[in-house]
Amino acid sequence: MNAILGRSALKRATAMRNYSSLREIIPPNIGFAARAGETAEPTAAAAAATLSAQDVSKVVSLYRNLPKGNVEAKVVRGGPLARYYNRYFTGDTMSAAPILHVIVAMLVGGYSIHYLKHLKYHKHAENH
Repeated sequence: MNAILGRSALKRATAMRNYSSLREIIPPNIGFAARAGETAEPTAAAAAATLSAQDVSKVVSLYRNLPKGNVEAKVVRGGPLARYYNRYFTGDTMSAAPILHVIVAMLVGGYSIHYLKHLKYHKHAENH
C-alpha cells in the first residue's frame, strides 16, 4: 500500500515540477492574466506580477527562435509503400525501425505458417 501511495506522490511531484517549468515560457500577458485569478495577498500578487530581466529574456529568446512565415505542408504522393519509404528512409527521419518491422513480420509470418502446416493438427495430441 505504501508503494502505491509513494508512486502517486511521485507522479504528483513530477507533474507539479513539469507545470512549474512550463510557467517559465508562458507569454507575459497570459501569465499576468493567470496570476490575477489566483487568490493571494495584494502585496504577494504585485510581487508575482513583476518579471525579472531574466524572465523577459527567456520569453524573448523563445519567440525569437520560433520559425516565421507560412510552412507548406509536405505532400507525399503514392501508396502505402511510398509513404513508408518517405517516413523511414528519407531526410531527417531515417531510423532503424524497418529492421524491427522485418523481424516482427518474420516472427508473425513464421508462426502462422508453422501453425497452419503443423500445429493445428496437434492441438489435443490426438494424432500422436
